[in-house]
Amino acid sequence: MNAELFSKEAERMAEKLGNEGKNFKGKIDKNKSSQIRKFYDELVRLADEVRHAPERWPLIEPRVHMLVAKAAYASGRGLVSDGFRGFIQDGATSVSNPEELQIWKDYFESIIGFFKMKYPKD
Repeated sequence: MNAELFSKEAERMAEKLGNEGKNFKGKIDKNKSSQIRKFYDELVRLADEVRHAPERWPLIEPRVHMLVAKAAYASGRGLVSDGFRGFIQDGATSVSNPEELQIWKDYFESIIGFFKMKYPKD
């Protein structure tokens, strides 16, 4: 794992998502924190579920991948950018066990922290 995943990498991703979400007036109209939070909350729920019942991983893993379809839907409705959709797709498809799910969740949490610092009034 990259030692800077939860610091520099997370901050770069937060900036990317914020910049992609801005309209021509500089106001965020995609990737709003409430929309991002919906995906993070779902990821937390899945990570907690597998943490409490690791034997259920084969049933939880497909639901992790379902986040890709949900991100595509949100992208199609103009709620998230293509970059956010790609972030969800890359994350979900790279997770193959509960430990990787936890790392992705922690990375996502770090991104949200930097996002709120940089874009407090989206």
